[in-house]
Amino acid sequence: EDELERISRIIEERNEGREALVLGTESFTAVYHFVSRYNSRYGGRALKLLLVVSVEDETEQLAEKTMTELGNVLKTGIRKSDIIMKNKTNQFFVLFVD
Repeated sequence: EDELERISRIIEERNEGREALVLGTESFTAVYHFVSRYNSRYGGRALKLLLVVSVEDETEQLAEKTMTELGNVLKTGIRKSDIIMKNKTNQFFVLFVD
């Protein structure tokens, strides 16, 4: 087996993702920098969206459940080429890549 094929198979998605990509801060930052450089060089665009959720009179557990559900709605409701990062307990940062 060719080494390139073996490595490619390991890093490719086993099942093509049907949802937006959700990344932690470190991975999101690396992808964000890559997208910014790529767009500068080739003329693409990316839009940023910061969602801040304010929940009044909710327990911490209910607020966490609300954010989890919102995260799931985002993952399935936007394009699979877009990227989501949960920034704080009440924030999502979304990068829409063109």
